[in-house]
Amino acid sequence: AYVMFLKQAVREQRLPFLASRNIPNTETIAAIEEAQTMLANPDTRKFSSLDELIEELNSDEISD
Repeated sequence: AYVMFLKQAVREQRLPFLASRNIPNTETIAAIEEAQTMLANPDTRKFSSLDELIEELNSDEISD
């Protein structure tokens, strides 16, 4: 398999496969941007632990 890989790479003068990075989808990009905005805003509520976050989420009433 190694020899076949090398022969194909030499013959084609390139890697015999597409080398690419994973590109986040639209939803992930939006979540990253939202997190960056929240971090940059000094008024954003911040939590020191996961337990603190869960406690606040459980104490909030869901509003429509």
